[in-house]
Amino acid sequence: MTEKPIIQDPPPAPPRRAGPAAMRRVASADLVEPLKAHRRWLERGHAGGRRLHLESCDLTDVALQGALLSRAKLNRAVLKRARLSAAQLGRANLIGVDLEDAVLDRAHLVGARLSGANLRRADLTEVQAADLEAEFADFSGARLDHADLSGADLSGVTMVGASLMGTRLCGVNLRGADLREARLGGADLQRAKLGGADLRGADLAGANLRGAYLRLTRLDEANLAGADVSDAAWLTQAQLDRSPLDEAVRRPADPPPSHGDQTGRPAGAHGDE
Repeated sequence: MTEKPIIQDPPPAPPRRAGPAAMRRVASADLVEPLKAHRRWLERGHAGGRRLHLESCDLTDVALQGALLSRAKLNRAVLKRARLSAAQLGRANLIGVDLEDAVLDRAHLVGARLSGANLRRADLTEVQAADLEAEFADFSGARLDHADLSGADLSGVTMVGASLMGTRLCGVNLRGADLREARLGGADLQRAKLGGADLRGADLAGANLRGAYLRLTRLDEANLAGADVSDAAWLTQAQLDRSPLDEAVRRPADPPPSHGDQTGRPAGAHGDE
């Protein structure tokens, strides 16, 4: 007698992965009461109000000129084309936020966290942003003229074609930053850490680079007319030879070596920073 084949049940289908949750859309009118509660929270603490939480919200085109947003939580929010002129954003959490084409001129961003943020073509003219944390943020095509970014952490940022004319960048960390074709005329880069940064084709006319750390910095075709590179650390003649120079350039008192000493460290260079 022939045995009938055993028909096995098909394996259960794998559970469907949930798609990304839809972002909550927030308009300017929706923020009137939350902003009042946030102001009370800042002034009186937890008993008097509530901290503003807008993480992962869609705030595209929102109008928040002059708004008090200090210490607000806005991580991963979408603020494309937002109007934030003169807004107070000190110590705000803006990690991964999308501020493409946003207007933030004269905004206060001291101590704010913008790590990994998208600020492509944003207007940051005259912002006050000392001690800003913006590692790996994208500032391509952004305008940061006459801003104060002293002491900011801008390591790994992309600033291709950005404008930083007359910007204060004293002691800023720009290690590994991409500053190709950036406009830095008259910028104050004293003691800036530019190790491994790419400044090919950048305009540094009249910039102050005294005491800047320039190990492995790419300066090919950078405009150094009238710039001050005296006392710059790890600057080599090979770097200068790749840049068009004029007689107004303030060079180190001792001519920099072609390739450094046997350890690769130019004579008189500062310690590794």
